[in-house]
This record gives sequence, C-alpha cells and structure tokens, in this order.
Amino acid sequence: MGVVLIAGGSSGIGLAALRAFRAQGDSVLLADIDGARAAQVAAEPGKGEARAFACDLSTDDGPRVAASSPMRRSWNRLRCRIGLRSAGTGRSR
Repeated sequence: MGVVLIAGGSSGIGLAALRAFRAQGDSVLLADIDGARAAQVAAEPGKGEARAFACDLSTDDGPRVAASSPMRRSWNRLRCRIGLRSAGTGRSR
C-alpha cells in the first residue's frame, strides 16, 4: 500500500484507476480541473483514503499549483509510489 497521485481522475480511465487503487488499499490524491466532481469521487467508499483538490494542469502555473497544494503538503511525509496523468480533453470529429 502506498500513495498514488492521479491527475484527471474524476472520470474515464483516471476514475477507473482511482477506484482500483483504493480497492487494494492505496491512498489516492486526486487533482482535477473539476474540483466539485473530484471531491464527490473522493468521497465514494473505498478501502484506501482519497483526497481531492481542484487544479488546471493545462495552464502554465497548473503544475506549480499542484505541487504546492496544501493537501499535497499534508501528505508530504508519505512516499508517492505512482503518478498517473489521465487529464486531457477528447474531441470527436
């Protein structure tokens, strides 16, 4: 068990990964552009703990915001074993 950071985990592949990691007991820190949806997802029942914060990684300062997040700092003593970047927008033609 460890800590997993997921960027873009409130839907799609990121959400499936979040649920899978939590099911095996990992703690998940979720960064997502939709902070309300991320909080809703993090509140779902699971074996591992989950926390969420709003972060737009498509902006120039998005990664800095994620790195300096108070939530991330509160978990600073824990060792992140996996980082999953699932954020992005899909466009249909």
